[in-house]
Amino acid sequence: MTEKNQNPTPIQRGAVDIDPQELTASYEARIAELEQYLREQELRFQHTLQNTQNIIYRLKRRDDNQIIITLAEGKIAQKYNITTEFVYGKTIVEVFTADAAQYLGRFEEAFAGEVVWFDCDLGGRIFHTQLSPVFDAGVVAEVIASAIDITEARQAETERWQMAERFKRTLALLPSFIFSCTRDEHGRIRFNFKEGALVEDFAHLTDKVEGATVEELYSSPFLEQLITSFNHAFTGEKVEFQSEYAGRLYSVFAKAVQGKSSDDPVSEIVGVVSDISDRKRTEEVLHVITQGITAKTGVEFFRYLVQHLTQTLGVQYAFVGKIQKGREDRVQTLAVARDGEILENVEYNIAGTSSEYTMQNKLCSVASHVQERFPQDKWLHAQNLQSHIGIALHDSNGHPTGIITVMDSKPIPNVELIETMLTIFAVRAAAELERQLGEEELRRSNAILMATQEAALDGILIIDHNLRVIEYNSRLKELWGASDDVFANRDASELIQFCLPLLTEPSIFFDQMKYLSEHPTEFTQMEVQLKDGRIFDSYSGPVMDGDQNSYGRIWYFRDVTDRKRFEEQMRHQVYFDSLTGLPNRILFEDRLTLAISQAKRTDTMLAVMFLDLDRFKVINDTLGHSTGDMLLQQVATRLERSVQEGNTICRLVGDEFQIILQDITSVQDAVKAAQHVLDHLGSPFIIDGNELFVATSIGISLFPSDGKDSRDITKHAKAAMYRAKESGGNKYQLYTSSMNETAFEKMALEKDLRKAIERNELVIYYQPRVDLVSGRLIGMEALVRWDHPHLGRISPAEFIPLAEESGLIIPLDEYVLKRACAQNKSWQDQGYPPLRVAVNLSAIQFQQRNLAVMIQNALKESQLEPQWLEIEITEGVTMHKADMAVATLHELKELGIHIAIDDFGTGYSSLSYLKKFPIDTLKIDRSFVRDITLDPDDAEIVSYIIALAHSLKLNVIAEGVETEGQRAFLCERSCDEMQGFLYSPPLSVSDFEDLLRRNAG
Repeated sequence: MTEKNQNPTPIQRGAVDIDPQELTASYEARIAELEQYLREQELRFQHTLQNTQNIIYRLKRRDDNQIIITLAEGKIAQKYNITTEFVYGKTIVEVFTADAAQYLGRFEEAFAGEVVWFDCDLGGRIFHTQLSPVFDAGVVAEVIASAIDITEARQAETERWQMAERFKRTLALLPSFIFSCTRDEHGRIRFNFKEGALVEDFAHLTDKVEGATVEELYSSPFLEQLITSFNHAFTGEKVEFQSEYAGRLYSVFAKAVQGKSSDDPVSEIVGVVSDISDRKRTEEVLHVITQGITAKTGVEFFRYLVQHLTQTLGVQYAFVGKIQKGREDRVQTLAVARDGEILENVEYNIAGTSSEYTMQNKLCSVASHVQERFPQDKWLHAQNLQSHIGIALHDSNGHPTGIITVMDSKPIPNVELIETMLTIFAVRAAAELERQLGEEELRRSNAILMATQEAALDGILIIDHNLRVIEYNSRLKELWGASDDVFANRDASELIQFCLPLLTEPSIFFDQMKYLSEHPTEFTQMEVQLKDGRIFDSYSGPVMDGDQNSYGRIWYFRDVTDRKRFEEQMRHQVYFDSLTGLPNRILFEDRLTLAISQAKRTDTMLAVMFLDLDRFKVINDTLGHSTGDMLLQQVATRLERSVQEGNTICRLVGDEFQIILQDITSVQDAVKAAQHVLDHLGSPFIIDGNELFVATSIGISLFPSDGKDSRDITKHAKAAMYRAKESGGNKYQLYTSSMNETAFEKMALEKDLRKAIERNELVIYYQPRVDLVSGRLIGMEALVRWDHPHLGRISPAEFIPLAEESGLIIPLDEYVLKRACAQNKSWQDQGYPPLRVAVNLSAIQFQQRNLAVMIQNALKESQLEPQWLEIEITEGVTMHKADMAVATLHELKELGIHIAIDDFGTGYSSLSYLKKFPIDTLKIDRSFVRDITLDPDDAEIVSYIIALAHSLKLNVIAEGVETEGQRAFLCERSCDEMQGFLYSPPLSVSDFEDLLRRNAG
């Protein structure tokens, strides 16, 4: 081999010389460029693989025939951390766990040279995978695989399928036949969709509906009507018609499915078929029964209803019943029918029956085996009934009043139809039953005996369109006072001419008759007033023949004079006071509102006077409520005489009256009117031969200066009245704005008093009772005091009346009683000589039924023996319902306590009752003791009381003893005890203890 030439000779190619070294360098540069290009392409390919949304991987066979992964890239690979660097050289099972083992056969198919697609479930995710073999010299060298995560898409597809299934099931439940149709190339109409509950009924060849032509499914004449209607639908026309098929009546609706453009030809129509047989029958049954009961009422209505229910619905029994008044467990039938015949009414207990279930649940439908459902229902077993449908009847307030029921000895097939019928007629039946019950209640209220609620009380007249009398009854003649001669010619014109002169407004009645003759199908109801004072309720409606053509008119006349009078009485009771006959609060407020509106329009004044009789309660308590009622009647009469005509006087409640003064021009007009009232009421009233004097407090408020509406005017007049009463009474008082402040103060004081009782803030003072002769302490009286945290000491004369007015006197009395008993027992436990403590009871407390129990509980809680407690009751309290007072006092005496009559001499006691009272002590009122040394009358009265008490073996205590002269007078008359400032004022607990210690020493 020769050595190469270091300087080779240039190669010549044609006319050009080529240097080999330059050529080599050129090739090397080109190769470098290609290598750089390949590296860049590889990087781009790597980047593309890494960013693809799929996973791309390559598979090869290892020497041991295992399939391994040599490449894995893509977003999914990165997400699940199966990129090349982690999976290179590993088998499929090693990478994808055991889940992949089931898919190894698909990979074998790819290595066998096939392109494979499949879905695999790996770790709960679904991947759509494609395997593509790569051939080298006709042999599969490797497999390229790509996979995309289709989990969400598959779930969405599943949801769409489930939604479609639900929609299909929903359509299947619809009581219709839903379809779509197209035309084939021959123009024949074919069904390509069907759904709905009526598919089997309407398209009996169910398996042939889809794709079948209408000719294959139906026959004439229904077929011709169907084809004609569908052809119209294919032209874009909406089609609706009704037709009979296979003994049923169907309603068919069809319309075109419009294309994207309105110019596109119609290629498909859709529609729905509904079975309206039951609805049609319902309408027919409803029409038949409704037409018959239109003008029927009472028993006639119920009989007609049950009779025709059995006939039209094809059931054996039907009845309507009402719940007996005061017996919700018992029903009385109003009408019963069996196979169209009316049976005798019955009464029965509903406990355990189907009727009871109906009442409780408003509806009871048992199509078969009803006896098994209600084994205690004797009627079902006796008649061997198998089915029952009942609906409860309710009045306008929703209260159950009765029941409407159908029953049969065989199962009922058409339950929904009967339920619909009963529901419809239950409304009218309930209304008729309520009307019947209302009339029964009205008859009881007026003590009017009525035999029945049938049409026997109605005058009935039927005339045709030619004004010929077709029928009438004797009641009609009786109501109008018409003889047989009026009806001799059967001419309705003669009857009308006879009746018109009897009416107060004949023209109205004549115009109504004329209008109805021009409108023969209308119903009307009107009230007819006769000159003799009677009132007829008239009702008229058309009479229809079998073809539902009006051939005449029926009239009902009912004498409702008594009912109208009763309604007027009821209206009077609503708006007028039953005792005095004056307007009551309701009518007063209406008239005041009207008067204020009128005053606003005319820019005038008006006044309201609020009157309250002073010390009227004393008259009721001492002379009785009957005397008080007679006094109120005489006061009302005088008020009517004292007030000018046109003004309104009302009685509110008790002894409160109000007066509206209209069209006054100044305050002085109201003042003069108030003084005029005081003057009229100032003279004595004579009742049962006795003279009674009444003082009156009057409050006056003016519109518009004292208020802008009825509420403010009335409220301010009442506030002024209270100010007049607080100023001594028997006077009038004009309203001022400061009175509202007084009212608010009173409300605040009442609120504080309630809290004071609840928080034990009231204190008890004790006034000593001493023996008049020896001056020895022998007892004490408990007196409540109120030291207000902000207002200081409040007089009992201020808060006791407030407590009585607000009802707080009951807990206040109980508070004082319990505190006094507990304190007295405490002093006894400390070793002081036992003393009797006296506690005052208010009139309101004395009337409580649990009075004895309350006192007994107080003694039990304090452990004080009954003999050391004395209850003081004012004389006036005992004279109110004296017999009841005697019983109450005996009940208290049985407890072992002492009883005293307080303020004796002021309450007009009856000696006959005084002897019956189980009392121990009389307390002479301080008003008599005050002037016994100056006024001979008071001295004589006190002497008489002491002598009377001793004759009845009673102890006597004089209240309010303040001077030595008073004490000496009482000693001379042998009075037993005294209490008053001469000996000691009321003492606090600590001061009374000092007194006890001094007496004990």
